[in-house]
Amino acid sequence: QGQRMDDIKLHAHTLKGSLGTLGSVAAYNSAQELEKAGVFAQLSELKALYNTLCKDIEVFNEALNTFLEEKQL
Repeated sequence: QGQRMDDIKLHAHTLKGSLGTLGSVAAYNSAQELEKAGVFAQLSELKALYNTLCKDIEVFNEALNTFLEEKQL
């Protein structure tokens, strides 16, 4: 279980950095919360936090696609 928590922390941290670079504030915050849950081994919260992160990434992706379509890129 310890290795899994380390993996969650690492991947959430990596996602957090990428999302921050892209400017996705909500998804960044969700990744940060998921990372914290990994640090403190808050197993009961992981699924809900992961689902929130996925939804925030989806919203950001839709906004980015809309922007690109409007700019015809």
